[in-house]
Amino acid sequence: MKNVTMKLKYQKLLCLKIDNMSKLQLIQAEIETLTSDDFTYLKNWINELDAQQWEKQIEQDSNDGKLDFLIEEALLEKSKNQLQEL
Repeated sequence: MKNVTMKLKYQKLLCLKIDNMSKLQLIQAEIETLTSDDFTYLKNWINELDAQQWEKQIEQDSNDGKLDFLIEEALLEKSKNQLQEL
């Protein structure tokens, strides 16, 4: 009976701890338990997702005219024959 009582107390404490953890903290805790292969897969997936979001943001910024200053700078440099070969 004592072991059952201790187990129940532990489970309650564990539930309280989980309830107080943020979603991000729970995800981080789970990531720490991944195998090396699973971690590599997750890392590659996150990198790909990040690249896709970055591309979307660049496209949106371009459509919104937020990158027009870059075109203006390039045209100005071209007019001064100051463009550098890449």
